[in-house]
Amino acid sequence: MLWGWANRRHRNKGKTWIYDKYWRRVEGSIRFADTHDHVLLKPSMIRVMRHVKVQGTRSPYDGDWVYWSRRITKAPKYASREFHILVRQQGRCAHCRLFFKAGDLIEFDHILPSSLGGTNGMDNLQALHRHCHDSKTAQDGSCRSAHVTSPNVEEPCEAKVSRTVLKPSREGDLPA
Repeated sequence: MLWGWANRRHRNKGKTWIYDKYWRRVEGSIRFADTHDHVLLKPSMIRVMRHVKVQGTRSPYDGDWVYWSRRITKAPKYASREFHILVRQQGRCAHCRLFFKAGDLIEFDHILPSSLGGTNGMDNLQALHRHCHDSKTAQDGSCRSAHVTSPNVEEPCEAKVSRTVLKPSREGDLPA
């Protein structure tokens, strides 16, 4: 198929020119590659990634958080370091101790913040929900949360349920 493609692409060139342009000797075998030796992978070189089938009648809406949090800890989307943290915490948030669910925003945080002398070692890292990370960061005082866009807090209006009132979190935060 590659030979056919190369011949169609370069109709006015000879077979030797086409061969020299696209085929290179890489690691002892002749392979399809570009001029920078970026090699086209053989299908046998690609690792097979198996997935675990969802059991019988399980559903994310059935309330079985233990099953779904264990599935998250086996998910290939996390790096090995993050995977080990999730397994160590048994699929639970270190702050609120609730199970992580599919679709939760998970953040990996320092137990003792780096700004206060914490290290990047595995024993100083934990997995948190994004909102738990915000409250934990506010409590330990390491820095201001990156996810809060405004210092103002919205609270329900006492007169009407459908309206909200913008209340400053500190005195002088509201614009005049």
